Amino acid sequence: MLDPTALLSTLFGGLLAIIGSVVTNYYIQFSSNKTNKQKEIRNLIEQIYKYTRDTYYLVNNMEEDHSQSDFKTKTYRDFQWNLLNIEMLINLYLAQLKEPFRSYSEDLNDLIFYIQHFDDRVPPQAPQNTSLSRITDAFRESLTALLDKKGYGLK
Repeated sequence: MLDPTALLSTLFGGLLAIIGSVVTNYYIQFSSNKTNKQKEIRNLIEQIYKYTRDTYYLVNNMEEDHSQSDFKTKTYRDFQWNLLNIEMLINLYLAQLKEPFRSYSEDLNDLIFYIQHFDDRVPPQAPQNTSLSRITDAFRESLTALLDKKGYGLK
């Protein structure tokens, strides 16, 4: 005859093992999802940062050669393309960067307009922020702050 205590102990032990494995699997999946999300956000921010780098060089070229700032040039189209890509990534995935991007975009477009019309007989009034470095650095600081805030930085 089977001992009922041994049978209950075996069943209880098996039940605890099953519950433990379910909880462990849930925790591992949760940790994995969190890590993947961190990687995705970090990759998006890196992609935006690269667009700002490319935009910096395009605008810098426009400053050096005003003919590059014309609406019809490849440089100007590439500049617009970079801004549109940054805007898309922010609107879809990083809504907390909308305000810093709006400032970045407006300042850059004001600077481009100023560059385009600098040689006119009556040039436009200089924008408030004419430093390409300051415009770019201000937006990049918001990218870095987001990484730090979310704990996605590598510090």
